[in-house]
Amino acid sequence: MFALMADAAVFLRGPHPRRRELAVSVEEWLWRQLDDPFAQPMTLEAAARDLDISVRSIQLAMEEHFGLSFVRLERLVRLHQVHGALVQGAVTSISEAATRHGFWHLGRFSRYYREVFGRRSSRTVRRARTSRRWRLPRADLDAAARSTRSAPPADRRPLPLTQRVGPCAVGPIADGGEPPKDLDASVGSSDLVTRKAVAGCDGRRESMKQLQSPLSWWLRSTRVVCLAILLSARLGGTAHAQEQVQPQPPDLIIPPTLLLPNYDRIYPGLTESLEGGAYIARARSAPALFYNPAGIATVERTVLNASAQGYEATVLGGSGFAHTSPISSFTTIPSFVGVVLGKEVIDWDNVRLGFSVSNPVSWDQAAAAGTVPQQGQRVSYSVHSSFKTLVPGASIGWAATPALRFGGSIEFPYTTISDTGQLSGAITTTTTSQGALATLAASGSTLQIRGVGSVQWQANDWLELGFIVRTPGLSILKSGALQYEYLSSLNAGSRQAFFQDTGAAFEYRTPWEAGAGVSFDWGVFGFEVDVRYHSGTHTYTLLGSTKTGTVVDTTSGVPVTTVFALNGVKYRALTVWNGSLGAHVVLTKNFTLSAGSYLDYSPVDSTTTVFRRVDMIGFRTGVSFQIDKVSASVGVGWEHGTGSDDLVPSNVPIPGASSNLTLDTFSLLFSFSFRF
Repeated sequence: MFALMADAAVFLRGPHPRRRELAVSVEEWLWRQLDDPFAQPMTLEAAARDLDISVRSIQLAMEEHFGLSFVRLERLVRLHQVHGALVQGAVTSISEAATRHGFWHLGRFSRYYREVFGRRSSRTVRRARTSRRWRLPRADLDAAARSTRSAPPADRRPLPLTQRVGPCAVGPIADGGEPPKDLDASVGSSDLVTRKAVAGCDGRRESMKQLQSPLSWWLRSTRVVCLAILLSARLGGTAHAQEQVQPQPPDLIIPPTLLLPNYDRIYPGLTESLEGGAYIARARSAPALFYNPAGIATVERTVLNASAQGYEATVLGGSGFAHTSPISSFTTIPSFVGVVLGKEVIDWDNVRLGFSVSNPVSWDQAAAAGTVPQQGQRVSYSVHSSFKTLVPGASIGWAATPALRFGGSIEFPYTTISDTGQLSGAITTTTTSQGALATLAASGSTLQIRGVGSVQWQANDWLELGFIVRTPGLSILKSGALQYEYLSSLNAGSRQAFFQDTGAAFEYRTPWEAGAGVSFDWGVFGFEVDVRYHSGTHTYTLLGSTKTGTVVDTTSGVPVTTVFALNGVKYRALTVWNGSLGAHVVLTKNFTLSAGSYLDYSPVDSTTTVFRRVDMIGFRTGVSFQIDKVSASVGVGWEHGTGSDDLVPSNVPIPGASSNLTLDTFSLLFSFSFRF
């Protein structure tokens, strides 16, 4: 369905000098994948990862150089592989050649083959068996792409013989003709598909000679009889594909998520939150349970602190769709509750205990978008994504000297991820109507345990230093669920795909984390600078399953059922360095004005499809005050983030220039603390 939209799309992008080189690299990558029996599926994301380029760059190169999408290029390459196998008699049947090269729906394969080569695959087989001479290709891949895109499918006609593309089977048919002696002169030097076809012609001559022996004739006749029996049985009822499990069909459309796994955008506390979380060196009281457990050693009497990120509104832009809901969320995000037991509870001079529950990661966003490329065409998209981490913990702080303190914690981070997305599209003309709908519901949760160690040192009256390290999380419990449905209604029939696993395997790895801060304090004015480090991870399966899904295709005239294995969702976290800067001015004994800024870079690898890569920068300001035993603060905040890509799926070619996702978050912050 979306391929028809690409036929009508008008891309207003200018030429780029490197896109031709990139397009050729992608084509070479496709051939390498076909030659490697252990290669991964030929998806757009896999090509971007192996070539170390972005998905959007590949799309632009394909559109500009070949005039077609990555999916169509990949299909053309596979069609040439099938054509070569049929010409040299390397397979026993057409269905074997088709399924061996990834065409699981024979009716659709027949249509693709006829559109590209101008004849049925059965005719190619007959010609290969009777022909005694080779005919060399004379058209290149670009001509094939343009010819297959020159008119809507309903109006396409077989191509002239001089324009048919295929290894050793293209060109005018003339009895007595001989192949050109200079193979390189008969094909374009830039056409890799044609060059590979020509390179294989010499070896195929010997195979064709064997077809003339009586034994080969008898074997061919036997295969024809068997094929006729199988076709008769198929026409009598529902046809099923091969029993073995097939790879996931590459053309299944997955609605993209709006998940952000950024580490450092939630900062609890009174002045701590207002100063952008720059409090590793000077953390005191209950918020020290979050920033640096060594700071609780300074508490004399029991203190309770409760803070919230307040109310947060997020504005979404640059989705890639023409129309997008402006505000994706308006939520209240609780972030921290902590208590430190004072000397009146536990009579220890230099040791304090504390307990806390924090939300260092909290992301809950929804969006609705749509595009109307032309009259009678539409694409609509909706998503609701949530990524949260709840961390209960127990801490201890020890003051070795009045100036040197040590701390430690045991934390139990509980991470939950959920995403529900829907993508649909339709094309309606005066005589036909086609549509497709894809839905995805995925979730996962994991409970881990990790250790924390920290230190604070007050070098003199105006300088303090702090350091904290958190170990990677060790998984205790984990669970996942995944459901995917796809339905397309085409002129030739329909296609349905379904997968469900309520016990899917889920894993989220929490990496090493370290932070260091230096604080300067000169009476009524002070500031602190913090640096935070998060290590990267190897590529691992975030969400996977051992169960299989089914695809039912009726475009061939009868239902054809295929069983496929789901591709696991891969993820790799990059190493990131974040920072915070906070400052304050003491206005009076009870009032303090604070401000801060922070950077929150995304750990998402550019080839990852499950998470969105958005780098954030935030600013906060507000006032804190103290009345008797109660302390409180109120402030405002603003975050801005820019992503590396939009929300349009890579295999849905929507017209118009690509864009970068933007997020703007406006927050109302408040917190209070009570000292017993």
